[in-house]
Amino acid sequence: MFSDKIDIIITKIMIWSIKKGYGADCETKDYEDFPELNKPSSTEGRCGSCVASEIIDWLEDRIKLIKGEF
Repeated sequence: MFSDKIDIIITKIMIWSIKKGYGADCETKDYEDFPELNKPSSTEGRCGSCVASEIIDWLEDRIKLIKGEF
């Protein structure tokens, strides 16, 4: 559908924007380096790049869902 293609384009733009703004390129996750974080649901005190990476993973899964790849 046309609306699916628009959703995918918008999502890819969001991914690009997040990567541009936050990097999302840490070699390890902040909760691996600092176990006391224990991957909290809150982003308070966490590495912005690590949180951005998690958001990008979620957005990429959303694209797969729209395409029916799950």
